[in-house]
Amino acid sequence: MEILNMEKLSIDYYTAAEVATMLRQTKRDKIYTMCRSGELKAFLFGRTWLIDKEYFDKWRKAQIPS
Repeated sequence: MEILNMEKLSIDYYTAAEVATMLRQTKRDKIYTMCRSGELKAFLFGRTWLIDKEYFDKWRKAQIPS
């Protein structure tokens, strides 16, 4: 069984802190709530919420009104 480490995960996932910065949220609580509710596809790795980069990028583009 392969052990996951944070360096390998950082390639495919954003942390909640990174997502908060990209969305210009000063408080991460909003991002944590979105992760817990399922609004953002995320999972806990220890105490860190990880959001799939590909999913988030598509989700972010869908939020921009055209």
